[in-house]
Amino acid sequence: MYHALALILLAVVMHLQPDNLLLKWSGICFIGGIILFSGSLYILALTDIRFIAMVTPMGGLVLILGWIIFAYTQLARWS
Repeated sequence: MYHALALILLAVVMHLQPDNLLLKWSGICFIGGIILFSGSLYILALTDIRFIAMVTPMGGLVLILGWIIFAYTQLARWS
């Protein structure tokens, strides 16, 4: 839920800073992390595939990377 709000905030910031390539990478990380994290949990809950649980932490790391990139772009803008 919070990452959906982050995507909305990112869209607003990207509208204000359209030339910032790092913001695009932050969005890619958010979307990829949501797919990896939530998708692996959905697959784990709906099927009996257990090895997919190893993908969940990678999705979390990608989400964290998206937040780090987003924070860096905003801190670099205001400093």
